[in-house]
Order: sequence, then structure tokens, then C-alpha cells
Amino acid sequence: MEVKRRELFQLSNFFFKGFLFGIKDSDIESHVLNEFNKKGKEALKQLNGSFCGWLADEQKQLLYVFNDRLGMADLFLMQEGDNWLITDDYWLAVKELSEVSVNETAIEQLLQFGYMHWENTYLNEIKLCTPATIITIDLSGNAITSIEQYWHHKPQAVITNYSAAREQTTELIRNAVKECFVEPDATYAVANSGGLDSRWNLFFASQQKQNFLSYTYTGSDNSDATHISRKINETLGLSNTDYIQISTNDFIANYAGIHMSKTPMLPMYSTWYYDAHKRLSDLDININGFISTFLDAFTYMDGAENYAEFENKAITDKHEYCYSLYKPAVTELVNKVYKKQNSGRAKEAFMASLETLDMNDVGDICDTFDFYCRQRRLNKNEPWTDYYGQLKSRSPLCHNAIVDFSLALPFQMRDDRILYKDAAAEVMTSLQKVRFERSPWGLKGKEKGTAALVKDVLWRADMKLYKKTGHSFWFKGSHKNVAEWMCQSPNIDFIRNVINSENPLIEERFDQDYLNKHLEALIKKDFVFMSSLLTIFMFFNKLTDIK
Repeated sequence: MEVKRRELFQLSNFFFKGFLFGIKDSDIESHVLNEFNKKGKEALKQLNGSFCGWLADEQKQLLYVFNDRLGMADLFLMQEGDNWLITDDYWLAVKELSEVSVNETAIEQLLQFGYMHWENTYLNEIKLCTPATIITIDLSGNAITSIEQYWHHKPQAVITNYSAAREQTTELIRNAVKECFVEPDATYAVANSGGLDSRWNLFFASQQKQNFLSYTYTGSDNSDATHISRKINETLGLSNTDYIQISTNDFIANYAGIHMSKTPMLPMYSTWYYDAHKRLSDLDININGFISTFLDAFTYMDGAENYAEFENKAITDKHEYCYSLYKPAVTELVNKVYKKQNSGRAKEAFMASLETLDMNDVGDICDTFDFYCRQRRLNKNEPWTDYYGQLKSRSPLCHNAIVDFSLALPFQMRDDRILYKDAAAEVMTSLQKVRFERSPWGLKGKEKGTAALVKDVLWRADMKLYKKTGHSFWFKGSHKNVAEWMCQSPNIDFIRNVINSENPLIEERFDQDYLNKHLEALIKKDFVFMSSLLTIFMFFNKLTDIK
């Protein structure tokens, strides 16, 4: 997608990239245009799916460029003097620039957090548009007249009846999954990680008329994910299944180029997802899930469980809590390898952005940050199948109705996804006792009493046995030993070559000698940090080639 100031006259009147719930791909254009003719620009704000596009109002001589409510589809805005470009391809924006300046805050954020915050990208001249963006362009003057955010992440707890909310959860997800299966002649795949999201998707997908493949990708033949997904397939009676063994020793070497061309601001470790495509190339549509911010209160990440201490404190204390919650433990690594590191810069930018949220509840503040920064960036790992241009990705939990419902839930119903799990346990009775990865507990969660205590103790002992011997009675092993994979050849050889790049942008910012001496140890200590570092190095190399 490319909307360039100098070439507006060459654009068609309508362009759409993505999907809409309940609408066939072949019907999207007529649907959007019909709604626009009835409601005008307001129709764009009511679209339900993951998408970006543009639409021209010939009568008013206006062009609207837009993305979806959740920002699942990226829009980048490049501005340089009176020249501008709107695109979903970051490299198109880079190539349009005559001069570039590196956004050092964004570099530091990627190193410290594993993702950049808010609108930041590598370059000061290119911004990532917020979710729910509509950019209005005056076609007669070739000028951007307004940039609006038509929807905001605003948690407003108004639902009080737990039983009714549980029933509504089930119906909303049932409908969202159904609306993903709208192409009668398409071939479908449903991701099966063994987790909660994929259970919902598989359970309701099995009620559809279309046949589908239930697939699991893993780096180990006998991992927890493989073990649990097999139980789910057997319990639901799914016979069309596939277990995709990824190439653990060369996933970075194989897919780094694809990753950098499509998602240059995501850490390179996520390229292991791409390997699953090799057994899905004959399919059309992939139904997948992710940990939705809207169904998962932030405290599932809060090991200290000290949320309550900050409920009645000053807003500055709440912002400090949010920063401490998300602040990574790699500051010492950043100090050792990043020469331009500024210990206060990333935090100041973090706090300044939180102040604009106009929220007082610490849970809402953290959830909103999660949505606009962490979850939005990490969700880009999930629809990896779109990167190949043939297997379209659809995530039921992106449905507008689910989002609106979830944001109306009180904290107590979202904490540790309690409502989400209870609803699943009620409707999927046969899956109640099928445990989750790295856990002895099923859909009903942690049990109570002496039996639960014994079970918990045995589980912890079994995990220790696995870590020590590689064998266990219960735990089957992790399916994502990314640090170990990154240290295997040819991945480590590829990483070393990138680390030793002769590039002035890298040499003036990073201590390459230190990295060379400690590379494998650094990867094992914090593979996300090293993966982010690798991504930055590769960006600078490609930037140098272009400029």
C-alpha cells in the first residue's frame, strides 16, 4: 500500500488490504462502498476486522486513508518538508526520504523492552500511526488536512453480572470464529498451540461446515505443546492434523531477510514462526489466536502482586509502578554494548506518554500501555502467514464486539483471565482437565486443598527432574528453547557475521568487540535483547545499502 503526495492522481478510488468479519473477500469492496454511500466517513469507523486501505470521496475531493481499530495493520507516515508518504511498507517510506536521522530513543526502547513505544520507529522522519487512524487528504491541494484517531482504548467497567458475562463471552467468541469461516471454497487451517485461545478457536471451528487442518508447530517432537495439542485433537475428534517440526538450527539464517523486509521493528527471534509455512503452503486461510489485552488483565505479568498497594496512591506513583512493571532486566547489557545509551531518556519518554492517557486506575494505565505498545508489537508475530502473500491470517479475538465487551468488564473478571477460563470450562466440558503448557492445571485453574498442594509439589519436582536429566514423568519439555536454537550453527554463524558488520552507523553506537567475546553467553542470558540487537544491526546495514 502506498499513498504518495506526488502521485495522488494515479490512485484508484478504493483500495483495501486485510479482512472483515463475516464478509467474503470478493464482497468487501461493494460492502464498504455501500456503507460509505449511506454513512460517509463514519462508515470507516465501524468496519470490523484487520485491515488498511483508502477510499476517495469524489464529490468532496477528499481521500481517506485508514487502518483498523486495533492497529493490527500498520500504517507509517513519512513527512519531510512538504513531501509525505503513507504506507504499510516501512522500506517504501525509507526510500522516499532524502535524508535520515536515527531515533535514538526508539533504539534504546527496542533494546530494553524488545519493542518500540507508541509512534516511534527507527527514524525520526517516519511515525507509526496509532490504531484506528483516519488520515484525510485534500486531493485538490495534495495536502493532509487531518489525522484523527476514531477509537480509543478506554476501559469502562459497567458489567456486574458474572453469570451473564460468562454466557456472553461464549456467544461472542462463537460468533467471531464463525465469521472467520465465510469463504465456502477456501481451505482452512487452525493453529493449535494447546493454549486457551486455540481451544476456543478449535472448539467452535469444529462446529462449522468447512473442513480444516489443526496444526501445531514445535521445535521438539515430544514437547508440552505437542503433547497437549494431541490431547485436544483427540478429545475434539479432529483427524485432519499436522505436527510441524521447525528447523531450529537455521531459522534465523533462513528467514532474517524476509523478517527484515516485512517487520523490521520486531526482534529477530520471532523468525522461527516462519518455518511453519512449509507445510501450509496449499491452504488459503489461517485462524489463530493471541493473548488479547482485552481478555487478560495486566497483572498476569506482575509477579510481585502488589497492584493493590498503588490503587490509592498519587498518579505519579502509578506511572512509576507501570514503568517498573514493564522495565526489563537488561539495563546492564545495554550499558555494556550501546555507546549512546542514556539511562533517563527511555524513562522520560515512557512517563510523558503515560501522562497523556488521562487515566487514574493503575490497571487501566498498564492495560492501555500494553495495548498501544507491548501487545500491539508482539501481536505482529502471530499473523506471520500474511508475510507470504497467500495464506491469510484471521484472529477471532480481534472482533470489535469482543473488544467492546472486554473493556466493559471489571478488573476482577479479567484478572488472570478468570472469566475467559470459566466460560471455556463451562462450554468445553471434555477439555476441563486438559492442562496447559508449563502447568499442572486445566481450564478450572488451580485446585484447592491437600490434593492440590501435593500436585503442585510433584509438578515442580518433575520440572526440576526434566531440567536436570532431560526426562520426566509429567512435564514434556518446552517447545520454544529459542536461546539454545540461536546458539546452534548456522544461526550463530549468521549472527556473528552481522555483529561484525563494517558499518559506521553500528560502529559509532555499539561495542562490537565486547559482543564478539561474549556472544553465546549473552544470547543465553537474554536472547530477546540479543535478538533486538541483531535486528537493529540488520536495519542499519539495509539502511546503508539504500542510502
